[in-house]
Amino acid sequence: MIENATGRKSDDLLIGNNASNRLKGKKGDDVLYASTGSKKRLIGGKGRDKFLIDSDQEAFVVV
Repeated sequence: MIENATGRKSDDLLIGNNASNRLKGKKGDDVLYASTGSKKRLIGGKGRDKFLIDSDQEAFVVV
């Protein structure tokens, strides 16, 4: 099971799973998707990144 992923210079789609994930976009317009489950860390890069969060929690924090 892959728990961490780093994008490339181009546009990337990075999708987390139920484990703790660290998803890091680099250059390009990236989409980082965090599903429900353990702790997630989404890190954007240069470009127009989108963060999609699917949460069964009542609240979540985006920093």
